[in-house]
Amino acid sequence: MNTIVAFRLLGHWRRIRQTPELLLALALLCSASIGYPLIVLAAGAPELGPWVNQLGLAAFQVGVSLYAHFNARVFRPGVAWASAFASLCTHVFAVVLAVVVYVPFVVDSPEAVEQHVRPLAVLNQCTLVAISLWVALEGGLYHSRLRKRSALGLAEPLIVNRFLLWTIQGVLSLANMLVALCIMLTGQNVVASTLSIALTSLGGLAGAVLTVLIFMPPAWYLRRFAPAGPAPASY
Repeated sequence: MNTIVAFRLLGHWRRIRQTPELLLALALLCSASIGYPLIVLAAGAPELGPWVNQLGLAAFQVGVSLYAHFNARVFRPGVAWASAFASLCTHVFAVVLAVVVYVPFVVDSPEAVEQHVRPLAVLNQCTLVAISLWVALEGGLYHSRLRKRSALGLAEPLIVNRFLLWTIQGVLSLANMLVALCIMLTGQNVVASTLSIALTSLGGLAGAVLTVLIFMPPAWYLRRFAPAGPAPASY
C-alpha cells in the first residue's frame, strides 16, 4: 500500500512539480518499500551476504532522512534550525553507513565488527527516534492549530483529520523506534527480536492503512467529512 501511495504521490509531483510531494514519495519508497524489507531479508538469509543488509540500511536511512527534510520544508519553511537538524541527521546516517560498509574489510572477526559498529548503531537508532519524535510533534502542533480554525469555519474537517492521522502515524513510528532502541541497549539483535518484529509488523500495517486514509481516502471515508458537495481530491 505504501508503494502505491508513493507512486501516486510521484504522479502528483509530476503534475505540480512541488518539492514536498517528491520528498514524501521518495521517503515512502526508500524506507517502507525498499529499505526495511531488505534489512529483514538479510537477517533471515545471511547466506546472501552483508551487501543486502547494507543496501537495505542505506535505503532506509535515505528514506527517514527525507522525512526530516520534508518536515523542515512543510512545517518549518525558512527556519534555520529545522534545516540544520535535517542536515545533521543526514550526515549522521552517512557516517554510520560508511562505517558499517568499511569495518568488515579491515576487521577479521564478527565479534570485532560488532564491537566497532555497535556505538554508531546506537547513535543511528537515537537519530531515528529524534526524527520520529519531530514528525509526531510537528503533526500534532499543526493539527491543534487546524482544529481551532475549523471551529471558526476556517479549515475543512477532512484536512484537520488528515493531520490527525499523520500525527498518529508519527507516534506509532516513534513507539517502534523507542522499542528498537531499548532492545538494542540490552545487547540483542533488533532485527532478530520477536518483539521488535511483531511491533514493527503491526506498526507497519497500521501505518500503511493510515497512509492510504491520508493520501488515497476511499469514497466512504470522504463522505464522513464532506456529506454535501465535492470533497477535496486525494493524491
